[in-house]
Formats: sequence, C-alpha cells, structure tokens
Amino acid sequence: MLYYITGNKNKIDVAKKFLSKYDISFIPKDLSALELQSDSIEEVVIHKAKDAFLKLNKPLFVSDHFWSIPALGGFPGAYMKHINKWFKPKDLLNLMASKKNRQAILTEMLCYIDKNTMKTFKQSHTGTVLKQSQGKGFVGFTVISLTKDGLSVAQKIEKDPSALEEDKLWEDFAKWYKDLK
Repeated sequence: MLYYITGNKNKIDVAKKFLSKYDISFIPKDLSALELQSDSIEEVVIHKAKDAFLKLNKPLFVSDHFWSIPALGGFPGAYMKHINKWFKPKDLLNLMASKKNRQAILTEMLCYIDKNTMKTFKQSHTGTVLKQSQGKGFVGFTVISLTKDGLSVAQKIEKDPSALEEDKLWEDFAKWYKDLK
C-alpha cells in the first residue's frame, strides 16, 4: 500500500483526483514528519520524505510548496507556512511597496520513497505579487496571482477549488509510479 504523508484535505483531494485516473490508490497519513527549514525545496522535501519513511517504513510520498519572490531575495521560500501565522496580507504587500519587480514563483515538489527507491518530481508556476489583497485564505494566496487574468490564487480557488491542480507534477508521478509497479 502507498501512503501520502499529509493531513491537508486539499492536498489529499488533488492527489485522489489525479491518481485515480491511473488506478493508483493511497492512504492519507497525518504523520508528524520533521520539516527541515532551508532555502532549497529539494532539501526540505527529501528530508521530510526520509524522516517519514524512517517512522512508517512503508512506500510513501510527500509534497510541498515553496514560494519565492525574487525582489525579496527569494523570501519567503520554505517559510510560507510560518508567514501565514505571522503576517497579514498587508504585511507582505508592505514589503513589496517599493519593488518594481513583482514576480512570484510557486514551486511544487513531490518525493516518493520506499526501501529501494527515492524519486522527486518538480513543477514551477510564475506569477505576480498583486498591489492589494484579493479573496480570503492564506497570505500568499490572497496577494499573488499565477494567471494572466490578475485574480489572486484565493479568488481562483473560490471559483474553482481545483484551480491550482499540479497536473504535470501529478501526471509525471503517476506515470512513473505505474511503471515502477
């Protein structure tokens, strides 16, 4: 059996949607995996996968999101989870007030691990830090747009809960996993 180490219902729903197309089932497991803080998403995800595998000793995968704003030196990176606790949308917008480069990059990564294999999958989306907060939700979701229509990630999700599906990431993983089995 394959395990997905997360307690995040949205992540579970996205994984089910994509993996079911390939007849891949998994068991969600809210396992407290140690999350390394680093400016490298690869280090964070691989470390989390290895830690979870040491605890569970079963085939599993983990996923994570990493936000990078070049005008802020790559901030917040792996710290977005903490930023959502510490900041309000206005705080992040204030950091960007004088910046001309408003580019934001969302990188998503998935790591599979079992006793013999470890494999990562990665996808990035480039967007823009908006001038004002739009919608409700996590700080990054309300102040960043990843589409040309200028809607925030939060607004896109409000209209369509599957708006941020990591289609290439999940499809690459599913095809690879089917070949592995």
